[in-house]
Amino acid sequence: MKSKREIFGWAMFDFANSAYTTNVVTVIFCNYFTQGVVPDGSSANTYWGFGNTLSNLLIILTAPIIGAIADFSSCRKRFLVISCLLCVVTTAGLFFAVPGAVKLALLFFVVSNYFFLVSEALCSSFLPDLAEPHEVGRISGFGWSLGYLGGLLGLVLCFPLISKGGFGADNSWNLRLTNLVTAGLFLVAATPTFLFLKEHAHGRVLPPGKTYVGIGFERVKETLSNLRQLADLSLFLVVFFLTSVALMTVFSFSSIYAAQEMGFQTSDLLMLFICLQLSAALGAFAFGFLQDRIGLKINFQALLIAWGILLIAVYATHSVKIFWVLVLVLGTLLGSVQSAARGITAMFAPPSKSAEIFGFWSLTYKLGGMIGPLLYGAIADSRGHRIAMLCVSLFFFAAFVVNLPVDIQRGRQAGMDFEKSLSKSSPS
Repeated sequence: MKSKREIFGWAMFDFANSAYTTNVVTVIFCNYFTQGVVPDGSSANTYWGFGNTLSNLLIILTAPIIGAIADFSSCRKRFLVISCLLCVVTTAGLFFAVPGAVKLALLFFVVSNYFFLVSEALCSSFLPDLAEPHEVGRISGFGWSLGYLGGLLGLVLCFPLISKGGFGADNSWNLRLTNLVTAGLFLVAATPTFLFLKEHAHGRVLPPGKTYVGIGFERVKETLSNLRQLADLSLFLVVFFLTSVALMTVFSFSSIYAAQEMGFQTSDLLMLFICLQLSAALGAFAFGFLQDRIGLKINFQALLIAWGILLIAVYATHSVKIFWVLVLVLGTLLGSVQSAARGITAMFAPPSKSAEIFGFWSLTYKLGGMIGPLLYGAIADSRGHRIAMLCVSLFFFAAFVVNLPVDIQRGRQAGMDFEKSLSKSSPS
C-alpha cells in the first residue's frame, strides 16, 4: 500500500467530484433547467435528456482513447488536473444560464459533464497503483464512501439558496449561485489530489512520424485484438454493463417511483436523498473491508443477488414504512456494488493500460446508463412503475449468472501476462 497521504489525496477526488453529480446532475441544476431555464410550453425534459445523452456519447467515443494516450505518455495526473479544472470552469459557467438561455445552459452542461466523466475515469485508474490485491476493496470503498459525503456536503452548502424559492425562474439568482458554490467546493476539495497523488509510471518517447492521438487508437486496437488474453476482464465488463443498466435506472427513477407509487412529497424526497447518501457512504466503507476479507467475487455476487431480491420487495410492498426500510438497505448496498466493480476492474487491468481499461469501464457504465432509463420509461408508461422496477431486478440476476465464470486470480494473472507481452513488443 502506498502512503496514507497519497491514498487520502486520491480518495478526496471522489469527495470533490460528487458535489458536481449531486448539485448539477441529480438535484439542483437539472430541476432549475427544466423549470426555470427552458420556457413554459417547450420540451424541457427532451432538452435535458439530449444534454445527458450527448455528454455520455462523447465519453463513450473518447474515454478509451484518452486513457490510452495518458497511459503511453504517463500523463494521467496531468490529464486528471486539466479535465478537473475544465469541469470546474464550465460548472461556474452555468451561473450565466439565465431563464431562456437554453443553448448556453446546454453547452456548459454538456462540456462540464463530459470533463467530469473524463476525470472520474482517470482518477479511478490510479487504484491499481495505490492498493495491493488484498487492499483493493477497502481503498476503493473508502473513496466511494467519501464521495457520498462530499455530495451531501455540496447539497447542504447550497440548501439555503434553494429552500425557500424553489427551482423556478423567480429564484434564478440563487439557483445560479449554487453553480459557483459547487465549482468552488470541487476545486478546493480536489486540492489534496493535486498535491498528494503521484504519477507512478514513466512516459515513453513518441516515435518519429507518430502522433499521440494515433498512438491512442493503436493501443486501443491492440487491446481489442487481444481480448481473448483478457477473457475475465472482457466478461466482467459485460457483467458491469448489465449491473449499470440496473443501477443507473434506479438512480434516474428512484425519486419518481417514490413520488408516484408511494406518495412522497418534496420534503420526503429530500429526506430520501439524504438517507440514501448517508447509508451509501456507510455501506461502501464497511463492505470495502468485507470484500477484502471474503473475496471480491463472493462479495460482488452476494450484492447482485441482494439487489435483485430487494427490488422484488420494492415491487411488492405498498407500505411506506417497509419502503423506507428497503430504501435504507438499498442505500447501504448502493455504494458497495459500485466500489466492488471498480475494485475488480483494478485487479484485472494491465498496469501500463490502467487508464485505457478504466476508459472502457466508463464507456460500459455510461452505455448502461443510456439504455436502462429508456427501457424503464417505456415499460413504466405501458405497464406501470411496479412492473418496470420488477424488470430492473432481472438485470441484477443476469449479471450474477454472467459473472459465474469470472475468476479473479486468473484474470489478474492474465493482466500481468499481457503486461509482460507488451514489454517485449513495440514501444507503442
